[in-house]
Amino acid sequence: MSAGVHAENLLRQKEDRVLTVIPFNSKRKRACTAIDHPTKENTVRVFVKGAPEIVMDLCESYFDKDGNVQELTKSQKDRIVNDVVTESFAKKAFRTLLIAYTDLSRD
Repeated sequence: MSAGVHAENLLRQKEDRVLTVIPFNSKRKRACTAIDHPTKENTVRVFVKGAPEIVMDLCESYFDKDGNVQELTKSQKDRIVNDVVTESFAKKAFRTLLIAYTDLSRD
């Protein structure tokens, strides 16, 4: 047996952290999963995935290429949806999902 990480153990740990799942539906155009935060006690991390134009409206910031948090302005949101999602990906028939998260106190 080799040293390292065993996938079965990782999957079990992830399943143990999932608190709730709100499945995708066509009306909301997004899905949510809440998990116990992996490193912060009494914190819940909520992931949202869905249509970029829907999820982006919920976002206030983003990570730049260096991993720094930056403010996400209305003009940046519009540019991303119009230029990247609509003009670039949709014209090539790509489906696009945006994934975002926030950390919330258990309280």
